[in-house]
Parts: sequence; structure tokens; C-alpha cells
Amino acid sequence: IPKETMKRVLQSTLLAPSGFNLQPWQIVMVQCPSVKQRLAEDAMLGGGNKGRVRDCSAVAVFCADLELEQRIHRIVQLQRQHENNVHNNTIGGMDI
Repeated sequence: IPKETMKRVLQSTLLAPSGFNLQPWQIVMVQCPSVKQRLAEDAMLGGGNKGRVRDCSAVAVFCADLELEQRIHRIVQLQRQHENNVHNNTIGGMDI
């Protein structure tokens, strides 16, 4: 896969919308043959899938944040800060 193509795929994935724009995922692109082999053996079900992982140019591993509720306090904090800035006609402490 050409690097530019992989870069575009990753960028579009990272810009995909999610609830509250939290984007609770990380993506790891794996190209190393030995790591793909381990993924095939340890993470894939079915012989066909194992072969595909071993033989492909790159594997996208999606890692999800399963404890997303721990970030909710930060969302509330940012929302309050935004509301205060709008109320005070400021952005980042500067008058608008």
C-alpha cells in the first residue's frame, strides 16, 4: 500500500465522527511481518482470517477506550469554559 494512500485512510478514520466527538479509539498500523504473525495467531479467529493477516501489506488494529465515562468530567469542564467565554465575549482570555 503506498504511504500516501495509507495516510489518507488513517486521516479519514481519525476524522470520523463519534458521540460528543470523543473519538474513543486509537489505530495502530502494523506492517512488521513478525507482529502480523503474532496477531494472526493470538487475535484472529478462523484459518482464512489468520492467512489474510499474515499476507496483507498492513493491518489496522483498532483499540477502543472501554472506560470512556472517565472522560466525561473533562467534557463538562470544556463545555463550561466555552459557555463562560461566550458569556464574557472572550476566547482564550482575549476579548472578541
